[in-house]
Amino acid sequence: MAIALGPVSATAADLNPRPGCDVSVVFKARKGSIDTSSYERLQHWLQRTDEISSFQDVQTSGKGRKLCMTVLSREEIRPVYRAVTLMVDRSFGGGAPVKVENRFGGLYERKPYRSWGPSSQLPRNNGISERPPLGNRN
Repeated sequence: MAIALGPVSATAADLNPRPGCDVSVVFKARKGSIDTSSYERLQHWLQRTDEISSFQDVQTSGKGRKLCMTVLSREEIRPVYRAVTLMVDRSFGGGAPVKVENRFGGLYERKPYRSWGPSSQLPRNNGISERPPLGNRN
């Protein structure tokens, strides 16, 4: 015998705690350092925001850092993910890589850009002019 007490506002997924990170940011180390400007910007935002219920700051292998954030509700995951990706420095000039992921499969990855100088493309025939085939001519 089941008794309905009223409308149920929480689903089974909301009643169970969600293991893992709703939004995670991985700062990979390059030459022993991470992207400190983006890291400090995110740390400052995490201290003053009310959109995050909890976060962990963990050191990863190779002197990198990982920020693991849990949001208040499932509806807030994508807005927090968008806000975090906008706080990551978008310049590709030689910084350390940064990867932002959310629980729903969203991925933003900033990789350092390497410039090898002006691209010099050799001609396919190595500079030798192509002659038409001689055929039956002598």
